[in-house]
Amino acid sequence: DNQLSISGAGDKVSYLISGAFTGQSGFIKNDDFKRKSLRVNLESQAAEWLKVGLQSFGSFVNKDGSEPNISTIIQQSPLIEPYDAEGNLIINPFETNFSSPFLNYYVDDYERHNYFFANLYGVVDFPFLKGLSYRINFGNNYRINEHDYASQYAENQKGRAYKDLDNYYDYTLDNILSYSKTFDKHNISATLLYGAIERKFSSTLADATIFDRISLGYNGLEQGSVQETFSDAWRESLNYQMFRVNYKLNERYLFTGTVRRDGFSGFADNHKFAYFPSAALGWVISSEPFFSPSWVDYLKLRVGYGLSGNQTSRYSSLARLSSGASYVFGDGGSTLFGQQLQTLANPNLRWEKTKGLNIGLDFTFLENRLSGALEYYYNRTNDLLYDIQLPYLSGIASIRSNIGELQNKGLELSLNSKNITGKNFQ
Repeated sequence: DNQLSISGAGDKVSYLISGAFTGQSGFIKNDDFKRKSLRVNLESQAAEWLKVGLQSFGSFVNKDGSEPNISTIIQQSPLIEPYDAEGNLIINPFETNFSSPFLNYYVDDYERHNYFFANLYGVVDFPFLKGLSYRINFGNNYRINEHDYASQYAENQKGRAYKDLDNYYDYTLDNILSYSKTFDKHNISATLLYGAIERKFSSTLADATIFDRISLGYNGLEQGSVQETFSDAWRESLNYQMFRVNYKLNERYLFTGTVRRDGFSGFADNHKFAYFPSAALGWVISSEPFFSPSWVDYLKLRVGYGLSGNQTSRYSSLARLSSGASYVFGDGGSTLFGQQLQTLANPNLRWEKTKGLNIGLDFTFLENRLSGALEYYYNRTNDLLYDIQLPYLSGIASIRSNIGELQNKGLELSLNSKNITGKNFQ
């Protein structure tokens, strides 16, 4: 492992730049791992009212090479010679069911995994209204996986080569407007949030087998007698807004109210968005003038009630297809592939919602030696997301639906204690 970092700070700019290299080798040949990484963090106070920053990271992983088959090495005799007199690899040294463990070793194997991450942010403290600020965050993550492989010994020594490439990308964008003010015995704060998330993935695999010559390896897949291609892709997005108000009186009477609006692409067209309100009250009893027990350090009563949601998986509201060998066209013809419905569409698929009530008592006793909480909760869930299995004769496996209700309630006690607290031992 090697690591180098440079950091510094001035009146208006601070920075951290670091790089690292990691190299590891296992006990068997070609069991190697290499990684290079780079990190850059910058923050600038561009103006009295404006701060901007960047947090970025890159990682580059090298897992080239393929090690011999360790299980075959263990099962075979140590007296076996792997090569003949001319130095060629012996495919089946003892003419048994075990092939040479080096068939997995003498391959052209290129495997790389690259990761890129960056988070950019800006903070504006509005000079015309003290306590009002705006923050924007944009974080994005990009991943590239590439695996190219060629072996002349695969497919019973007929050869196989492939190229496998996949990409993943996601981003999160948050806009946060907040305000806070304290006057006399009152403290009020409010937060307004608008955000979005998007994730997408794509992959492509080109595979070829049975080569007359495999000298070009995975860069000559067209030379394989049997060629296959596979591809996949998906995409999903979320959108959310929130408004929250916090109010505090005399540091002992507390109120929080929140309204969220969340949307997810996996639900039906007319049900992608749902509202989730909640409210909570708190009373710090130990701060009251009439409360006098000296062995009680802190005592708070709280009550909360609200609505929360559970999202489905992507494409759940749509009819999905599966493909496979379907029929033979003509006498002696080849098998042709077809598509068929796997799941039914549901134009009414919507959010699963849970109404919850929580009543709790938080406490700290005996100079913080004993603390904990006593809670009662009651939750009721409606429109449960569930895959209803359909009769096999219908030719369709299932349909994602909202069905049934579920409730749970209980009493919960949690305790934390500091039994021994000394200078050198606790």
